[in-house]
Amino acid sequence: MNRETKKGIRLRLIMGFAAAPLIMITLNVIGISKVNSIDNSLTTINDANSVKQRLAINFRGSVHDRAISLRDVVLNTNPEDAKKSVEEIKKLSEAYQASAVPLDKIYESGNVSAEERDLLRDIKAIEAETMPLVQKVIDARFASTDDSALKILMIEAKPAFKTWLARINKLIDHEENLNGAESKSARAIASGFQQVMLLLTVVSVFATFILGFLIIRSIVRPLQKVASELDESSDKITSVSELISDSSQTLAEGSKNQANAIDAISSSLQEMNSTIQKSAENSLNAARLASESKESAANGEAVVKHMQMAIADIRSSNIDIMNQIDESNNQISEIVTLIAEIGNKTKVINDIVFQTKLLSFNASVEAARAGESGKGFAVVAEEVGNLAQMSGNASKEISDMLNVSRQKVEAIVSATKQKVSILVASGQAKVDIGTKVASQCADVLSQIVSKVSEVTRMAQEISIAANAQSQGFKLITANVGEMDEVTQSNAKVAKETAETLLSLNTQAVEMRKAFHELSELIDRDTNKAA
Repeated sequence: MNRETKKGIRLRLIMGFAAAPLIMITLNVIGISKVNSIDNSLTTINDANSVKQRLAINFRGSVHDRAISLRDVVLNTNPEDAKKSVEEIKKLSEAYQASAVPLDKIYESGNVSAEERDLLRDIKAIEAETMPLVQKVIDARFASTDDSALKILMIEAKPAFKTWLARINKLIDHEENLNGAESKSARAIASGFQQVMLLLTVVSVFATFILGFLIIRSIVRPLQKVASELDESSDKITSVSELISDSSQTLAEGSKNQANAIDAISSSLQEMNSTIQKSAENSLNAARLASESKESAANGEAVVKHMQMAIADIRSSNIDIMNQIDESNNQISEIVTLIAEIGNKTKVINDIVFQTKLLSFNASVEAARAGESGKGFAVVAEEVGNLAQMSGNASKEISDMLNVSRQKVEAIVSATKQKVSILVASGQAKVDIGTKVASQCADVLSQIVSKVSEVTRMAQEISIAANAQSQGFKLITANVGEMDEVTQSNAKVAKETAETLLSLNTQAVEMRKAFHELSELIDRDTNKAA
């Protein structure tokens, strides 16, 4: 086997071992790229769109509550209560501005679209139109006792507030749509990433098998050729050995002189036998340790399965939390129903108040016109009293419903907190179990490493024993040389033995040369791989 062939085999082995890391690097680069794309989408949802949506929701709450407080300013007959409602409007305006400042900073940073800028500009425009109307209603309420404030509220302020809320809701819906688009994009990337990775994995495995097959075939062919040469040489040596066997019958007379040499050979063989037994014992121990390593690995697998069960329990706890949140949402829907009923009752009160004002006005006009005879309008006054009684009853019903709503909300909040706390504690317990199981996995793997180290040490002992065997073979060779010298004492057979040994030596040299080339090839490739 020439040097070029050796280099070719070494190059094939290097290519084979380098192919797997290159495939792994390619898969990792693709995976990192896809994960970064998903991370960018999630960052856009959480750090940009959701922040703007949350601030817009704060806008909506402030505007909605201000509309209610402005209505209370108009409807409250007690000036002190009306002033409290005005103060509430001021606080809500400050809360609105507290959300407007960070939202303006986000828009100034440039991380917004043209459509978002238009939506915010529309909100600011309707805000500028509505705020003077709010002040106009308040001024009319405290400046006169007629229903001018109510007219301004119903005719001018109410449509403005509706438009304001509609534009805020439009911004909220826009951000929700952006989040939906980003989520869809992230899911599409994740789905495509899964398919790409699966395809690349299949292709990589197939390519690895093909490459390995080609490399093995390219290495096996030269080795088969060498093995064939060794086999031919062995046949020739066998033929020559038969000739030597025929000639050895004539050497019986020199057997006594060879006795001492044979004794030395027997001693060497005994030493070799002892060394071989030691190697066999070490091999048995190595097999036992390998079996123990297998058991440790099985234990590790069981522990990992246990950890997977613990993680599944955590997932179940998370599902329970989600179910509890759904239940809370249903209960909050009931509160919304109560609030709707409150709105209906408020409408009744408004109608009664309006009728009361009309009756009072008519009564005062008729009484002034009739003079003493105006006492006949007692019936009208009685009707006014009845309407006032209805107003009181409706107000009491509203108060009762508000108390029920408050109690129900408190009960929901308390129950939700308690249940969530229990579920979180349960999840934490499952996490602790998972941590403990992971620690057990580490211990089992440590045992496996220890067993493998022991196997390595015994393999080294086997190597030392093999060296001892080599020394024994050298001693045998030396004793055979002594036997050859004794054999030469037989002159009659010396010539035949010399001719036979000459032929045997030629065949042995050829076989030794082929054997050394094969050993050198294996040793060099092994050293390169190491």
